[in-house]
Amino acid sequence: MQNLHPRIKRKTLIQCLVAIDTLKADIIEFEKILPYLPRTMEEDFPQCKKFLIKRQEEIKKILEIILNNQEELDKKIADSAKNWRIERMAIVDRNILRLALYELMYTEVPPPVIMDEALELSKIFSEEQSYKFINGVLDKIKNNLEKEKME
Repeated sequence: MQNLHPRIKRKTLIQCLVAIDTLKADIIEFEKILPYLPRTMEEDFPQCKKFLIKRQEEIKKILEIILNNQEELDKKIADSAKNWRIERMAIVDRNILRLALYELMYTEVPPPVIMDEALELSKIFSEEQSYKFINGVLDKIKNNLEKEKME
């Protein structure tokens, strides 16, 4: 049986990141964020809501890392997204990119897995053609990170 835990975690994180971004929150307070999570979390993604409730501390820790490093993450994203300012990107797309970049920089997950998962998230949560944009930006980010490691 396939382990769905990592995908459920990513789906949950994306929905939390979008809620935080929408609310312009800088402090993680689940009591404030939970009511704003998309209704689809309850209807279409009940496992995400259950995951969030059971694993709040794990999710909160990852969200804090992303938010505490958001300026650096956004700069790397903007540098890799030619002619796109971060604030002009669709809210879901920029948060998929932030999550993927967090994983590239702070986890041991192999880059191809991170990129595939980001594309899957974009197909679930974003516009029909967003995966092409996300793929191009992530590919450039991955290459830039590899260059930085070699220097």
